[in-house]
Amino acid sequence: FEWTANLGAPAALVAGAVMATSSELRDERALVTRKSDRAWVRQAKKAIKVLLVGSFAWEVLCVFVSTVTGTMLLSIGERSAGTASKALLTSTPMGFLQANHEFEYLTCRIAFIQGLMQWLGAVALKYAIPQPDEGQAMIKMNRFVAMLLASTMVLMMSFYNTHMNFYGNYACMFARWARLGWRILVGAPVEPLIFLFCLPCMAWTGYLGYQAFTAEPDEDS
Repeated sequence: FEWTANLGAPAALVAGAVMATSSELRDERALVTRKSDRAWVRQAKKAIKVLLVGSFAWEVLCVFVSTVTGTMLLSIGERSAGTASKALLTSTPMGFLQANHEFEYLTCRIAFIQGLMQWLGAVALKYAIPQPDEGQAMIKMNRFVAMLLASTMVLMMSFYNTHMNFYGNYACMFARWARLGWRILVGAPVEPLIFLFCLPCMAWTGYLGYQAFTAEPDEDS
């Protein structure tokens, strides 16, 4: 329970930082696409917005799932005897959570690190985009900052992988989470809401994303 409670606080802080970054970029109109922009710059501006929104969603998901899971753990004694006997096979609190509630455990871990990485990636990408009023010295400095943030992300992921239990690396952990999520969504018994709402929404979101990334620039200059 303490792990889930302590994880929600930094996730909320990252979510707040993401909203501050989004507000700053909106006030500066830094993500407005223009016809004078090169093709990669226009796509990078759109990618920044997607990364920031996705980062905020991941962190909110982390807060939500960690809160619900922590509440569930406080009432674990009310669960079935079969679940309780399985819990006796684990020797650590994290082992208990991973063995008995693996999807919730993975969701908390993945949502936090994924949201953090997407926020850092969006900030790095923003610095990598040259602005019309910037001189060569400022452009070179911004490129240095962007590469510094990108290197930090690589170091953080390397550190994360070397301190990971239960899974080989982050990619294996994410793949396991995706398999568990798919099994829960389409497993038996089949949840009608998935086919009536979630899957159509996913298809519609993909179509809207295609339209967003293939749209014409917003301004002439």
